[in-house]
Amino acid sequence: MAAVPIIVGAACYDLFKSYSLILAGDIPFFVVGTVVSFLSALVAIKGFVAML
Repeated sequence: MAAVPIIVGAACYDLFKSYSLILAGDIPFFVVGTVVSFLSALVAIKGFVAML
């Protein structure tokens, strides 16, 4: 239960630390990665719920 907030906090902290290294051209990679991660998680959750 506590894993998700800890991972989000660690990701935000790392992003904050390396803010000066991120360029505007990097934003599409973050967006695509986020969308693909969300869709794969959605498929996995639907699959696990279907097995119940």
